[in-house]
Amino acid sequence: MTPEEIKVKNWLNRAFYADKKIKALDMLLNASRMHAEGLDGTKQYNYTGKSDTRLNGTENAFLKIADMESKYSKQKQELIKISDEISEAIAELHDDDLETVLMHRYLLFHTIE
Repeated sequence: MTPEEIKVKNWLNRAFYADKKIKALDMLLNASRMHAEGLDGTKQYNYTGKSDTRLNGTENAFLKIADMESKYSKQKQELIKISDEISEAIAELHDDDLETVLMHRYLLFHTIE
C-alpha cells in the first residue's frame, strides 16, 4: 500500500474506532450506574444515621455518572460527524456497487467478505 492509500484507509476507519469508544464508554457508564445504585441506600432501605462518608461516596458516584454521560454524548456527536463525512465521501464515487461495499465496510463495520 502506498502512503496515500494508508492515509485514506485510516481516515475511513475513524468511524470504526469512534464506535468502539462509544461502546466502551457505554459499558463504563452502565457499570458506574450499577455502582451508584449500590451505594444509594434509598432504593431498598432507609439508611438513617449513616456517616457522611457514605453520602459523599454516593454523590461522587452520581457526579461520575454525569461526567461519563457528557463524554458519551460528545463521542456520539463525533461519531455522527465522522459517519456523515465518510458517507459524503463515499457518495461522491458515483458507483453503486463500490458505494455499497464501502458503506458496509466503513459505516456498518462488516468484514470484507
